Amino acid sequence: MKIAYINDQIFPCGDTDCEQIMQTVSNMGKTSAEVTFILPKKWFSKGTDIDELAKYYQIEKTFKVVQVKSLFPSLRLFEKYGHGFVSLFSKHVKNADVIYTRNLPTVVAALLFTNKKIFYETYRNWPEQMAFMNWLFNKIKNKKNLKGIILHSQFAADSYLKIGYEPSKIIAKRNGYDPKRIQPVLTKEQAREKLGLPKDRKILTYAGHVSPRKGLLGVLDLADSNKDAYFVIAGSKGKTEVEERAENMENVKIVPWLKFDKVVEYLYAADILIVPPTLGPLKKVGNTVLPIKTFLYMACNRVIFGPDSPDFKGVLTENVNAKLVEPDNFEKADKGIKELLNDQELCDKLSQQAYVDTKELTYQKRSADIVEFIRERI
Repeated sequence: MKIAYINDQIFPCGDTDCEQIMQTVSNMGKTSAEVTFILPKKWFSKGTDIDELAKYYQIEKTFKVVQVKSLFPSLRLFEKYGHGFVSLFSKHVKNADVIYTRNLPTVVAALLFTNKKIFYETYRNWPEQMAFMNWLFNKIKNKKNLKGIILHSQFAADSYLKIGYEPSKIIAKRNGYDPKRIQPVLTKEQAREKLGLPKDRKILTYAGHVSPRKGLLGVLDLADSNKDAYFVIAGSKGKTEVEERAENMENVKIVPWLKFDKVVEYLYAADILIVPPTLGPLKKVGNTVLPIKTFLYMACNRVIFGPDSPDFKGVLTENVNAKLVEPDNFEKADKGIKELLNDQELCDKLSQQAYVDTKELTYQKRSADIVEFIRERI
């Protein structure tokens, strides 16, 4: 089976979705499928080759890379639709059995201009999040060549089922982690020595995009209420309200955006790993549904603190493998943090169960399951 995976971003990039895409492509290639990764190429650029991608993401070269020139650089809207359209004329797409993409404009272009079997992957619960787009999803749901939609959570999958998608067309496959990418395993002491972090304080760490929209101002409120603890916020790309406020807080360290291997060191240095206890990114902003960092947190064997959010269902459970609190309730969040800071036995119990639960949540297994789903659907 030949899969043409079309993506409209310039690689390599350090964003979390790019990491996820490359893990999926590489691990799909470890199955019996023949995978071609089709990327845009900027005019007058040498482009990106497979060796560069393999080195940057620490993945195996199990796939081919093809780049096509379209409307790069241009306005992002034109880039997205332009690449989705132009890619269809690549011989690698013409020879493929399946088009696979995370880009909705590519889905639309493929439905309009090809008869290829199409599989769309997304983490978004689009039908609920963007109700005005339901006309589009209703329009395409019965298209014969839209063979399947792969969602990152059951929460997102349910939004498609509610508007009438056939259950056989929908599959919820959670993300995961790559065991090789969290090596070498470090003790808290070893990681703190490498990073120059306090050795005599409890450390709470958030790793990801730093923005007020991620609920990080609430994390700073928790830091203000727990001054004996030390809070690390890793992933800053500039100066927002978060960085400005943290400048005057002795117990908060802002860390710039890091390559993946360095992020893992900060996770190993922590006592507690934080998902901001808010529904803002899920309900209001809509750009975070079952964050990928969840699986990395679990695999690093550190206790997770976060919101009791519907997208975590089936992954994190309060007082079983995580400490989850009522979202957007500072008093309950603060109480939960204090409970973890003062109960090492509870932390050990929750972190160990999360570590056990993540053993099967690898990208390799996920990609193999997706390829099997594709085979069944075609």
